[in-house]
Amino acid sequence: MKNPWEDLKTPTDDLSVLLIDDKNPLDFYWAKDHTNRYLMILDYPINEKNQKKRSIELVGIEAFFTRINSEKSRLILMLNDKNNWGLFYTLCMDLLSATYGINSNAAYSVIMTRLERWQDFLKKKKPGILTEEQIKGLIGELILIRDYLAKSQGITNSIRYWVGPEGSPQDFTVNDSAIEVKCQIGTSIPSVKISSEVQLYTQLTRLYLFVVTLGKTKNENLKAINLNLIVSEVRALLNQELSKSIQRFEDLLLDVGYMYNEKYDEYNYILSEAKLFEVKDEFPRVTPYDLKPGIDNLSYYVKLADCKPYQIDIKSWEL
Repeated sequence: MKNPWEDLKTPTDDLSVLLIDDKNPLDFYWAKDHTNRYLMILDYPINEKNQKKRSIELVGIEAFFTRINSEKSRLILMLNDKNNWGLFYTLCMDLLSATYGINSNAAYSVIMTRLERWQDFLKKKKPGILTEEQIKGLIGELILIRDYLAKSQGITNSIRYWVGPEGSPQDFTVNDSAIEVKCQIGTSIPSVKISSEVQLYTQLTRLYLFVVTLGKTKNENLKAINLNLIVSEVRALLNQELSKSIQRFEDLLLDVGYMYNEKYDEYNYILSEAKLFEVKDEFPRVTPYDLKPGIDNLSYYVKLADCKPYQIDIKSWEL
């Protein structure tokens, strides 16, 4: 991802600005001041019914609301530390995507809702990035969305079906089916870790285990995928459809602790294969009914070699 502020000259006074997207009903600008600080400026219509003052405190980002004239107001977001431009960029793009297609009179309400969401997230956010195990897990879930669910269910529905980040035992529920996604590295023993006794148990009609195998590679490899790349690809699918689920997608990414960071570009993989198993009958698993009283926080590994009788053709998979 390119840093948009790098293309702006540092002014001797006032601001350097660049319109972000002329298709948005609001005026969003990348901006830089004479001290070389990064800003985003948003001009929007005044609507007195929705313009009740609400306090916003964003960790590492200053927010200023000013009135331009009797018809327009301005929001200025200013980043305190340029090293965090990736986080700032993600926040700005979230505001941009949240306001596509809205009635401009509703702008203030939409903007404040998104800023309050970011306010809560930044207060809870721990420094650093996701662990490599978490990175692989998230890549696996996004591969399911991009390569399978989006094609059969549509991208909007695919994001609606993604319930794992909200605390569901399985990663996806699609109609009468639940889907648990696991990711493994090809050089390891072919097994996947199950983190609880309810992960391979559901009251829905069907339960599937979707397993992605990745191989580590360098970013120079033209077939390499990384977390930043696949997130941007799913975003592109949503934007192509002008999907209303784009905000749900952004919220779910925040729920799992992801926001853009250049460090994710260092974790590159090759998609080796994806396998699908139907979890039923004597599939090797532990369910809540198998536990004796007093056993809690169970986790275990399932050997994929012993799951072969339950493997199904992923190309003919219907939900």
